[in-house]
Amino acid sequence: MASQNSNPEMLEILLEHGALLKGSGALVIAAKSGKLANVRFLLARGIDINELSMVQPDQRSSAHLMTLESCISRCLLPLNPY
Repeated sequence: MASQNSNPEMLEILLEHGALLKGSGALVIAAKSGKLANVRFLLARGIDINELSMVQPDQRSSAHLMTLESCISRCLLPLNPY
């Protein structure tokens, strides 16, 4: 839930104190919450992009998954300075 309610600095502190990313659902939670900075942070820290498979079965509609994938795709694109 930290990926939903905090910022990258807090996520860094949690990781420094032993929080685990693998299997945490943090990427999905950050993407669903629109926390692009947290998504970018998690991707930079090596979280598995395939973690999208952790979405609950009742939330696996095409539209829902497209929204999550869109958020993550935006984070993977380089920022346009113009």
